[in-house]
Amino acid sequence: MARKSTTYKDALEIVIWQFADKGLFSFCCYRCGEAFTVEDVRTKPSAPNAIQKEHLHEMGLDGKDKPDNCRFSHKSCHDIVTNGTKATKKNSSKYRIADTKKKERARLEEEALTPAQKLLRDAERKAAHLAKPKQKVKSRGFDRTYRKKFDGTVERREESQNEHQ
Repeated sequence: MARKSTTYKDALEIVIWQFADKGLFSFCCYRCGEAFTVEDVRTKPSAPNAIQKEHLHEMGLDGKDKPDNCRFSHKSCHDIVTNGTKATKKNSSKYRIADTKKKERARLEEEALTPAQKLLRDAERKAAHLAKPKQKVKSRGFDRTYRKKFDGTVERREESQNEHQ
């Protein structure tokens, strides 16, 4: 009969049982600092209090799956780092990975161009910039049917004055 390999969740449960019961050790979330419980290890992976292995340097950015690059955190804490919030989308892991890949593609495309293609591209950009006509902003003008006096009162102008102006 073959032996069952121990997963990191099994190992976490063992660590929590051995040390937490004796009060020697508390195993905490890397992000929020809250101590993990055995129930956190046993919950479904989709539950917000489930434990997830988190990589400090993202795997998508050439991070390694080694112990010095890994930490454990709650799924809800890890999701904020991975997906960001409405206020911090640009600081999320997904944004950093996508941005890095986009820059890398642009760099590779730039390296693939010949000097003649680079000159042609630059000339097209310059021509597109110069081709845009500059438009004057039209003023809506002033209403000349009324006149304000120095004492603050407003009076209607006479028709003959409006025709001359």
